[in-house]
Amino acid sequence: MTQFARSNFIALVLLISVLANFTAFLLTDREVNARHFAPFFISPILFFPVILHFFGSLKIPKKLRFGILIFLLAFIFWEIDQKFRNKKFYNTYTTPLSKCVDRFIEQTGAKYGVAQYWQSKNLYMLSKYPIIIAQYDGSGNRYRWITSNRWYRDRYDFVLIDHQATKPYYKINGSRIIKQNGEPSRIFECGNTEIFYYKDGFSM
Repeated sequence: MTQFARSNFIALVLLISVLANFTAFLLTDREVNARHFAPFFISPILFFPVILHFFGSLKIPKKLRFGILIFLLAFIFWEIDQKFRNKKFYNTYTTPLSKCVDRFIEQTGAKYGVAQYWQSKNLYMLSKYPIIIAQYDGSGNRYRWITSNRWYRDRYDFVLIDHQATKPYYKINGSRIIKQNGEPSRIFECGNTEIFYYKDGFSM
């Protein structure tokens, strides 16, 4: 396979991957936002090796090609410097909610929980304890979006009720859980979020 053929093959694979992402967006019944279109936005970076190959095949003086490349690299590094110059980086990072949940874990020893999508992601990453938080929607269905089947169980220790969920279908129905499992052993308050704790576990 010639170098030109290899470049075309790489370009084809990258193009198919972008189109596959777009097709997945059309078929999913989940909410799709601008952030999900990242493959389209970074396509110029993905195709950069192919562009370089094509650029190198043109009859352009080497010094001019080298100058353009240096300019592009300088521009990229300048953008990175501007983006992060005044940013504050943390060795450890937490939020009021994750601190509150950690205090709850310290008091109860709970490990397996349930939360809506946006809270489950944050708490799983920010908690200092090895908790597992499964994602569910407001109807009590498993929210299978960027998750693992290993996180889902028959019974859980606690559930987070987010009273400020961004969309109604994100908010887990606490009344339904109480109707199905009885009153919680304890209820913890974490700002706009309640934690229902079941000492003997509960089911969704």
